[in-house]
Amino acid sequence: MPISIFFGDRDWMNHRKPKDFGSNPYYLKNSWIREKRINESGHNICLENPEGLIKEIFSDLADVLK
Repeated sequence: MPISIFFGDRDWMNHRKPKDFGSNPYYLKNSWIREKRINESGHNICLENPEGLIKEIFSDLADVLK
């Protein structure tokens, strides 16, 4: 199952932590985790840069559908 995690470029969240999800037995070995940073935003990406977030979501969906 593909997993995408989006961060703002000024987000207060730890950007390294999502890599730990891959070691969680809950996720299947054939899953992949992708981190994306959205420019011009902090933690509230959907409010601060909705266009950038939508662009990245569609980009990820296009990759999955290949």
